[in-house]
Amino acid sequence: MALTACIILLCLALALSFYPVFPGAAPAYLAMFSLKWAGLQYSHDFSNSTLTFWGIAVFIVLGITSLLPKPLAQSTRGLGFIAGGAMAGTAAGMAVSAGASIAGSLIGASLGALAYSRTHSGAALKFPSSQFVQYLCAKGLPAAVTMSISSIVILSLINHIPTQ
Repeated sequence: MALTACIILLCLALALSFYPVFPGAAPAYLAMFSLKWAGLQYSHDFSNSTLTFWGIAVFIVLGITSLLPKPLAQSTRGLGFIAGGAMAGTAAGMAVSAGASIAGSLIGASLGALAYSRTHSGAALKFPSSQFVQYLCAKGLPAAVTMSISSIVILSLINHIPTQ
């Protein structure tokens, strides 16, 4: 049951990364939390300090998101580039390690925002400018935290697949 809930929460988290309805970091964290407290064989992968660290990161993302002006919070401009870049960077990093997937998500979100700023509709972000950095923080940080947590959970699940 906990494994099913975890997979549903991960899918929800990844989908929410592309829509500004609610930060996907919260469901990703709940997926990690569900594996820890379900008593499954995955539970040793998540220490209390790991859960605390990512809980604080999610709290920061939720706080930043709630403080954004409504038009910015609901904006989807470049979100596909940013979340897609974070996802691609995370996937590339997962081939190496959990730490590399976290770095990959940050690099991917930044490169996605940069790529979007080079499009006709993204020119309004005026790279390099403080407006670009603010938009990257508003949209890239939630995507990077969501992808990072998701990658850690996915790697934990993969590491526990029984081999024949």
